[in-house]
Amino acid sequence: MRIGVMGAAGGVGAVIARTVAAEKDVEEVFAADIDQARMERIAQRIGSPKLKAERLDLKDMGAVDKFLKHCDVVVNSTWDDFNKPITDAVFKAGVDLVDLTSSQSGTEFLQLRRIDDAKRAGVRILLELGVAPGITNFLAVASANTLDKVDTVKIRLGRRPLPNPRALFSFTVRGILEEWTWQAPVLHNGKLELRDPLSQKETIEFPEPIGKRDVYLTPHEEPIMLARSLASKGVREVDYYMPHHYDLWSAFRKVEMLSDKPFRYRGIEFSPLEFLQSYLAQFQTNIVGDEQPIVDEACVWTEVVGDRGGKRRRLRRWCIARARPEWRAATTHIATGTPAALGALALGRGQVKEPGIYCPEEVLPAEPFLEELGRRGFEFHFEDVAFKGKAAGA
Repeated sequence: MRIGVMGAAGGVGAVIARTVAAEKDVEEVFAADIDQARMERIAQRIGSPKLKAERLDLKDMGAVDKFLKHCDVVVNSTWDDFNKPITDAVFKAGVDLVDLTSSQSGTEFLQLRRIDDAKRAGVRILLELGVAPGITNFLAVASANTLDKVDTVKIRLGRRPLPNPRALFSFTVRGILEEWTWQAPVLHNGKLELRDPLSQKETIEFPEPIGKRDVYLTPHEEPIMLARSLASKGVREVDYYMPHHYDLWSAFRKVEMLSDKPFRYRGIEFSPLEFLQSYLAQFQTNIVGDEQPIVDEACVWTEVVGDRGGKRRRLRRWCIARARPEWRAATTHIATGTPAALGALALGRGQVKEPGIYCPEEVLPAEPFLEELGRRGFEFHFEDVAFKGKAAGA
């Protein structure tokens, strides 16, 4: 099996490359990034003879086509800007894809419109297989599998404050700014709708060492995905909340620093949002942690409410992930990169039989997937209790 990783010099991409390279049935790993110097440093750090570091400019589709000729499976760990051309390229090459950057418009994945193209090309594509979406979806489905009907799925993410004061953001600043400005899809009364980001707040008691944390409604794909994968269970409500630097977001919003409207400064035209993306990047964990490893922990929490045998049940599942300082990988990189790597391995091993485009939880059994994460250091907790209330669908 030969696996390609696009964006392998990033924090997530480096974890994917390292994880798949450690598998006996993987012959070669082609780790590609536009930042060749950083890619070579990471490849040297990983130290696997299977890993081939390459420079790849995704704007050069000829180079992308050439790169894909080496691969049986590829993981796209870049940006949604490249979603369509990479999807076109894998159709042309007949290469399976794990896509962490699926193109979304409002309350739908644009890629799902291309299922017939995937079938004609004989290609299997898994959408959004990281921590959230990804682990969150499998936690929800594992609970739903024990119920006759499901009406509500709540997904919450919590983390401890990062220990390095310069590491303000556990993920890429671009991704955070998207969460601060995009509309949040929510499944409500069985219909997908859009709401303002960070417009709703809850306080959740996560397991230690996370503890009590404030979380906010956040634009995420789980409501779209679970509305599809749990449709047979009758799911009516799905939403996603996670922590944010709310005071910082509020201040930026107040002075319109989250605007994409261009203005001129000293003869140069750019938007406040562009400036923030460039300036705040220095406070990402993968930048700060490159030479000073970040040691942190995070927890994804799902609550599924539904019926079993005519009685109401509330099922909660927690997954705790931890950083790997010896890899110079923060928790977010481990928790996102590991599931993506497992998805690539599943495709390479033929575990997804039919060509098409899938939410991962539609074609990969939830319980074995979570068990494999457990073998790789993820910690799980589970609670199943009686719940007073109306029956699902009542």
